[in-house]
Amino acid sequence: MVTHKDTESKVTSGKRNILIKGVSIKDGLLVDENGSIVPDLEKNLPDWVTEFDMKISIELPDEE
Repeated sequence: MVTHKDTESKVTSGKRNILIKGVSIKDGLLVDENGSIVPDLEKNLPDWVTEFDMKISIELPDEE
């Protein structure tokens, strides 16, 4: 599932956060329950964006 959230400009510039949940790697591609995440990601990016950074978060198991 791909969602986005726009935040208004404050002291810093406004930004768009895009959240993609339930992603895995299959055959060398990033996929979710709908297949490749690229088409949905492209829909959520402004047309002028040609490069961006990604942040990946994973939950680690508790130490026993």
